[in-house]
Amino acid sequence: MARDLATHDAHAQRQARLAQLMEKVSDTDIALGSDAMAIALQGYRQFKTTGQTEGVDGLRRDLSRRFEGTGRRKAHAVPDEA
Repeated sequence: MARDLATHDAHAQRQARLAQLMEKVSDTDIALGSDAMAIALQGYRQFKTTGQTEGVDGLRRDLSRRFEGTGRRKAHAVPDEA
């Protein structure tokens, strides 16, 4: 019984350490994804700016599909009911 408890305690310590490491892995993954998305958006904005004059408008249209529905929402005017 004592051996089982000691093994359980050792396992719990390892499990806590692994949980800390996995949290760091997850944080790193989120940070890297955020950086990649920021660069992708920067490139997309550049295509939007120069796309028509530089002949890459088709590529910009293809990329725009990735960002559909993620822009700012336009406020819809509510018609007055009289």
